[in-house]
Amino acid sequence: MQRKSKRVLGEEQVLDPDDRNIDEDIENEDREEEEEVTEKKSRSKGEKNEVERSRTLSDEENALHKLLKKSPKSLTWLSNTLSMPKTGVTALADRLAKKGYDVRFKDRANGERIIFLNTEENIELDSFKIEEASRKIRIAVISGPRFGLKQSQVSLLRWAYEEDFEKHNINCVLVLGELVAGKPTETSLVDYLPGLEDPEAQVEYAVKHMPRSNNFKTYILGGRRELSMRSGEGFDVIRAICSAREDLVAAGELERTFDFHGVTLRGLCPWDDNSPKTLSYGVEKILKTMDPIPDIAVFGGMGQRQEIPCDGPEQKTLAITVPSFHTQTRRESKKGINPRLGYTIIELDFDEGVEERKIDLAKNVHVHHINLDQYAVKNDWAKGVDDVDLSKVLNGGRLVMEWLLKEKDGAISAGELTRRLAAAGHNKSKQEVKELIGRLCAGGANIQWRTDEKRFRLVREHKDQFKAPAMKYEDVFAPLTKAASKACTHLDSKQEMPEVWAVACDEAMRDGVRAFFHAGDVTDGPGRTGYRGHINDVKHVGVDNQQDHCWAVFPRPGAFIEATPERPLERGYLHFDKEGKFYYEIVKHTDGKFTVQFFIINGNHDEWGVTDNGYSPVRGLALRMPGELVYLGQADGSITIDGSVIFDGVFNRLTHGGGGIGTLSAKVQKFIAAHRAEGLGRGLPTVLHLGNWHTAYMLFQDEVAMLDACFKYKDAFHVRLGLVSKVGLYVYELFGDKKKGNITRAVMNFRNYRPLANQMKNKTVK
Repeated sequence: MQRKSKRVLGEEQVLDPDDRNIDEDIENEDREEEEEVTEKKSRSKGEKNEVERSRTLSDEENALHKLLKKSPKSLTWLSNTLSMPKTGVTALADRLAKKGYDVRFKDRANGERIIFLNTEENIELDSFKIEEASRKIRIAVISGPRFGLKQSQVSLLRWAYEEDFEKHNINCVLVLGELVAGKPTETSLVDYLPGLEDPEAQVEYAVKHMPRSNNFKTYILGGRRELSMRSGEGFDVIRAICSAREDLVAAGELERTFDFHGVTLRGLCPWDDNSPKTLSYGVEKILKTMDPIPDIAVFGGMGQRQEIPCDGPEQKTLAITVPSFHTQTRRESKKGINPRLGYTIIELDFDEGVEERKIDLAKNVHVHHINLDQYAVKNDWAKGVDDVDLSKVLNGGRLVMEWLLKEKDGAISAGELTRRLAAAGHNKSKQEVKELIGRLCAGGANIQWRTDEKRFRLVREHKDQFKAPAMKYEDVFAPLTKAASKACTHLDSKQEMPEVWAVACDEAMRDGVRAFFHAGDVTDGPGRTGYRGHINDVKHVGVDNQQDHCWAVFPRPGAFIEATPERPLERGYLHFDKEGKFYYEIVKHTDGKFTVQFFIINGNHDEWGVTDNGYSPVRGLALRMPGELVYLGQADGSITIDGSVIFDGVFNRLTHGGGGIGTLSAKVQKFIAAHRAEGLGRGLPTVLHLGNWHTAYMLFQDEVAMLDACFKYKDAFHVRLGLVSKVGLYVYELFGDKKKGNITRAVMNFRNYRPLANQMKNKTVK
């Protein structure tokens, strides 16, 4: 049953020992810390919670709530105890339920009705069917607004609803946990907005400020923070919020399966401020024990943009993690957690002209990973200059507000304000400054004169309303490039599949890719090099024969790319210097039609020839195919498994790594850290293409980094180690803010070609 996803948090997975121990230790420490702090908080502030709750309930409601907190009660017993008819007790219980308390009824076999308060998590086992008429279904997913915290990015969330969801055909929105801040602990209380510590206040705040829509529903799944309010009190914060809004739908807690015309999407929020060393650790662990297995699993509560593609036998589920809508809290800072800002859009592209909805999940699922890291609104919770009526405040009023906001403690003396105003061309006496402050206060600012400090102090107050930042959609998401990324084709291996690779390239070209990036192991390497017996695993003996074969089977997509002044195309042209050494000249074309180019490097198989006798098969192949291939390894042969190129204004770095792999993100995080330390491509949108491991994974932080899959059937090495390769490539499209030089949207589409490869191999065997 679905409850397995709960239990796996304590189970082991076969990983690299170092990764497993570190991550499980951290995870256990996090859980123990949460339990200890929560227990301490409940002991020290129990009376305060009672007072807060009693303020929101009538005397009769409060009396019933106290009785139900102790244990389930029969309707007859409650009627006698409260001295009211059974119909009155039932109506009273209904009133409690409407206020967010999870009051439930159960009829015993003898006909006796029991009323009880559910204080446990509410995991719904049935699927939530969502019917949409459109052929293409677009699902927006968000997590972690944490209404009630100072770090909540409500204005940015409004921008997402108004500029993207409403204007670009979103069918529904899923909120995967952390909609509200939850019950504060002693360590987290500092991040809470004054007056929003209790559940009812957070409900009111979320109902008021959660963006609205008349065009689609927002389905809300509760996470650990929402559950913190249920414990002991039985308060269902999600039910309370959704009961107050027609456009909001409660979808249970921790996990729920949504059914889109037969495509099952399971939303989960199993964590709160999870801090494993390797980002994909928790996701991989849960995926291994999911039952039943969904087509897509989307995880909230992680604050990261990740993707683990499905690939049939080994990994049947496309797994996605979504970023947050809050900036780093103090608690997260201490735990080394840096949540990413943004959201995710999942596109399901069903077949045309088919009465019964059908979709090829291997190719027709596109995931939009949105990066809003650089658009966070500082102190978004508090009133700013634009929240004050300045119509009656002339000659320096805006400047005074801006100065007070910039001061760390929000305080400036009257004399200092007089001097600053004079420097800005507004000569005012101290008395006139006081009058100006009075007009600012009349306009909505809370500026107090501190007699002890002899300074004016701006007291920050909650905003009454939030406005989307003045950012144009087309400026934030300007088109950058569309390309394909892959590795490990192992040409000339007896397990090669050039015919499958050719189909993949043709289909990618039809979808508009402008370049292919190949992160090494283009060939299987010369047969007399590498491991013992390698000569028995290649088709041809001798470098020349192998080169002839690779040239013959290398894909040559038939489609062309058209260059225009609005969309110029960069191409590499091979030249030789006076010493006979090659180099490439990058030329930008503004008209004409061109074939696509492959940017390639050596892999460890290719490099066997370099280390054994100084010959690089990939370099040789590139010299044979100057119009199609651009070799990025260093011309002197010193480093051939790493290279880079700027294409469409995007810095692309190709690296063929080495060593074993534990969790998928471990190697990616390591390469990202090394790349940043080197400073290559700084200031440019950056993509890292990583080959060697025959698997697929994507992590989008500042850079988009991919582990590239392969195009090779399994050999004896894979059989001995129990490895199952992912067969396919990433087709991706990037958008960015050209002024900021960052990637803001990465549309990922992993094309799984294992089914086609198996089909072709079976035909060959027959």
